[in-house]
Amino acid sequence: MFRRKDMSLHRLHYVTSTNLGLLQSNMVWMTEDDPTYHWILELHSELKLPVLDGIRQACQANNDRRKKKSEMNKQQTTKDQRSQMKLARTLENEKKQWNKEQALIHTYGEEEDDLICGRNF
Repeated sequence: MFRRKDMSLHRLHYVTSTNLGLLQSNMVWMTEDDPTYHWILELHSELKLPVLDGIRQACQANNDRRKKKSEMNKQQTTKDQRSQMKLARTLENEKKQWNKEQALIHTYGEEEDDLICGRNF
């Protein structure tokens, strides 16, 4: 079967992106057993590309940042802040909805109102 080159490249990109997504999603699980694991290193070894020291250091720094952020997100104060932000968003959305429902029509009044107040323009 013949396919255009761009279609083949789109399909290859889709397959590669899906596989990378699966590798990235398993990062936390994989680093529990091996703290030095990173999907980029696995990708380089599978493609038989050289793994340079700079890549190893960058991956290790990425793992450290990810672990630190994960630990920070598990703290009770961070959880409280997230719930407060969620509540604030909910209240803000309720205010916006209330304002939309009001649909006030602003007018300058009727001529009769001006005469009652004693104003004559």
